[in-house]
Amino acid sequence: MNVTRSPRGGRLIAAAMLVLGSLSPAFSNEPAPSPVESSASRIKASSTNISEYAEILHDGSNWTLIPHGCVLHLPKKYRSRIGGRPVGNLVSWGEFCSINSSWILSEKITLRQAEGSKPIDQRRLSYFKKQDRMVVAVHENGPIRVVRTH
Repeated sequence: MNVTRSPRGGRLIAAAMLVLGSLSPAFSNEPAPSPVESSASRIKASSTNISEYAEILHDGSNWTLIPHGCVLHLPKKYRSRIGGRPVGNLVSWGEFCSINSSWILSEKITLRQAEGSKPIDQRRLSYFKKQDRMVVAVHENGPIRVVRTH
């Protein structure tokens, strides 16, 4: 076994690998069971299509996925930016929102508001209607679907 020493703990790492190798079948020379074989009986395959849960939001250069129902307000001039085919580079929600902060507004909501058990304040909803930007519901910095109760 070749051991590469690092300035901090190289010998300890090498010793740990030797101990793990003698105790764990994962480090033995015996072949491990195939993940497909071991989980095939427990997992039923499903043909889930991501478009059932999410849609593409794009700006012409970048795109991201957002869950259906997360847009709280959508001005007419931005309707063409939802749906369709991906255009440009796939980026995270955070990056997309940062790049497009001039036309996207994130509205932090609670899980209770998202599930519809607590309504979003009517004053906030009225405020959104006056905005010239798309308003997207977010929870913990990610877009979240809002169940409409009205």
